[in-house]
Amino acid sequence: MTALLLAIGCQGDDVGDTPCDPLAARPEPIVLGEILGIGRDAEGTLYVADETASASDGRVFISEGDVLVRRPVAGGGSSNESGVSVRTLTIEGPEPLRLLIETGSSEKRMALSRTEERVQSIDDLGSDAELLEVLDEEALEGLELRNLPGDVEIEYLVETERGELLLVVRPADEELDYDDFRLFFGPPERLLEREVETVRRQRDGGTTNILFQLNGDEADAFFPILFSDGAFEPGPATLEVDDRSVALMPVERNVLDEAEFLCLD
Repeated sequence: MTALLLAIGCQGDDVGDTPCDPLAARPEPIVLGEILGIGRDAEGTLYVADETASASDGRVFISEGDVLVRRPVAGGGSSNESGVSVRTLTIEGPEPLRLLIETGSSEKRMALSRTEERVQSIDDLGSDAELLEVLDEEALEGLELRNLPGDVEIEYLVETERGELLLVVRPADEELDYDDFRLFFGPPERLLEREVETVRRQRDGGTTNILFQLNGDEADAFFPILFSDGAFEPGPATLEVDDRSVALMPVERNVLDEAEFLCLD
C-alpha cells in the first residue's frame, strides 16, 4: 500500500521539469497601489506610502538615489479625532521609525517619528520628529521601484518512512497568501514541484490541509495543530490519497543540502 501511494511516477500530473532552487530569493515585480502620501525630508530622501488589497496595513518605499526601495512594515494603525485622521506605518529596523500621514485638516501633512508614542495629531509629536515636505505624484517620475528581497521560508519539511521528502515553501517577505505556497515531493535526488490546488488553514492555531495531485489522484498533506498543556504544538502530519494514509515525520533542513529540484517554471 505504501509503495503504491508513494510511487514517483507522475503520469497525468502537473509537475516540475525545470532544474531550479526554490529556496533562493525571488524578488517579484512590483507596482504602486493607492498612494497614501509622498514626503521628502531635509536631505532629499523620499518616503512613499501606499496600500493594496493584499497589503491593507500599507507599504513604505524609501528612495535610494533614483530607486524607491520597499521596506518591511512591522504594522500600521490609525486614529481619528475631530475629523483629523492620522495613519501610522511602523518601518522595521533596529530602531523605531514611523511614518505618519495626517489628513482631514487644511492640508495633508507627513512626518517621521523615532519613538513609539501614539498621537492624535502630528502637532503632538516630540522634538525628535521631522516634518516632511508633502509632494504630488509627479515627484515619482523616472524613479525605479524595487521590491522586498524575496527571501523564501520553509513552511513544512517532512519525510515518509521510505525517505521521500515533502517540502512546502512560501515568500518570507510578503503578507501570508496561500496562493504563494509551493510544494515539492519526491526523493531528495528528484524533488518535483506539484501544482498546489487548495490550501485550507483553520483558526485553531494553524491546522492546515494542502491539496495537490499525486499520480493522478488528489493528495492531501495534513498538518494538524494540537492544544496541549496550555500551548499549541504541531500534531502528527499525514499524507492521504483516497483511503490511504502515510505518516509524515519532521526532518532537519540539512537534508536539502544535496537535493535536486525540478520546478514548474
